[in-house]
Amino acid sequence: MGVSFFVGVFDKNIPEIETSTNSTSNLHSISYILIGFGLSLLSALALFWVLFDLGWFFTDVTPMPVKYIPANLVYQLVIVVCSEEIIFRGVLYRYFTVLLDDRFSIVITSVLFSLFHSAVYGFNPAALMMAFVMGLLFALCVRRWNIGVPIGLHLAWNGMVLGIFVLA
Repeated sequence: MGVSFFVGVFDKNIPEIETSTNSTSNLHSISYILIGFGLSLLSALALFWVLFDLGWFFTDVTPMPVKYIPANLVYQLVIVVCSEEIIFRGVLYRYFTVLLDDRFSIVITSVLFSLFHSAVYGFNPAALMMAFVMGLLFALCVRRWNIGVPIGLHLAWNGMVLGIFVLA
């Protein structure tokens, strides 16, 4: 999480931080990222709870053996989420935005995000389309707010897939 906060702070405020040693502006940037993360996580959890209660998604989640839960949670909810968001939204999206129009940057990084997930899902068209749409959503969130928002949404999604946020 520290790396994502670092990227988020320096991502939005590069000119101010380079010319100022004002720690108040840095603290304000970090709190903005934390607020975005928290609100997006809570909103996604509420949406998933409603979808689960309606029986639309996550009804056949198979529990994993207890001995694998701690390591899997750390891996899926911290390492995977933060590294994917830092790579795809923090680095690639910003890089392509400098080179190309913002709309093309969003589409290109979403395609790359989807192809990256083919390692997990294979070339399943439905899974790749879902990853593409999520990539679009996450990039739009970074463009509108900050990197904390897609990290929160991504954490909520991975948590639902793992079944830890399922409220039965």
